[in-house]
Amino acid sequence: MAPGTYGKTWWRNGYACGCMIQSIEDIIEPRLREKGYLGANEWAVAFQYAYNSSVGASAGTHSGGGAFDHRKGSDGETKIWRECGVADWQRGSPEDSAFDDHNHGIWQGCPHLSGDASSQVTQYKNGCNGLADWGPDQSPHVAPITWQDAYDKFKGSTPESGGILGMSELNRQHASKHRVIKPNDDWWVILINDDGDSSFLTGPATFSAEAFFQVTGLTPGVNDQLRVRFGRYNPSNDHVDLYPQVEVPGSGGTVFGHTALVNWIPEKMKLRLYAQTSVQVTFTDVNANVLYEKD
Repeated sequence: MAPGTYGKTWWRNGYACGCMIQSIEDIIEPRLREKGYLGANEWAVAFQYAYNSSVGASAGTHSGGGAFDHRKGSDGETKIWRECGVADWQRGSPEDSAFDDHNHGIWQGCPHLSGDASSQVTQYKNGCNGLADWGPDQSPHVAPITWQDAYDKFKGSTPESGGILGMSELNRQHASKHRVIKPNDDWWVILINDDGDSSFLTGPATFSAEAFFQVTGLTPGVNDQLRVRFGRYNPSNDHVDLYPQVEVPGSGGTVFGHTALVNWIPEKMKLRLYAQTSVQVTFTDVNANVLYEKD
């Protein structure tokens, strides 16, 4: 069955809901890569994420979840998005003269849609273009299907959608409780969920991990530094092996960062996320995905 959904979440470079994140990562991008529309390490190119009301031309369709503007695709690419449960339209020339070239997608069956986005799903079901004129749909015809049903249909249908490098187990973690990190030479453990857990998994296992985070407290200047990295913790001797770090530059307001790693973890060692800072900062949101295969 399709996984359960969650709401507004910082993902990559914008906000999305769980319906979008799970279907893009687990079925859409794997199928696009399988057909050669994306490279092995490429993501879908985003033009506008969800939970955004700043683009007037979008007319409220992006004010909730389940809405995503991405690089304009060929008929073959658009067909894949539609087969995966996204009411996806090609915009710009030659379809219309009102927009720059891009594709506009709305997740069918998503509970986080705005009213305007829900209306576009109705248009899609009626063979219309999703615009105010309710004109004919000019993109490749695919029968309506919810993203949940599409997920059940396509999850595991490509080698990648069964897990990176053959891995099949997935841990998703989300921490919204604030975590203050103070300046010193220590590497602080970043909690990965609101229950206070600190470890993604215990070895032996091969894994692919990525973490997205929001931080406040950094200001512009060469003296403000934040470093984030994954590490293997050995509880038997309290030793930590740290992997290559990501440095987050200082900036006013909220700073967004991302780190990723593919590696192997030995028996009884734990995979954790660590941070070190030169000034006091607060982690206000952490999202992490870890794919793994137990040895």
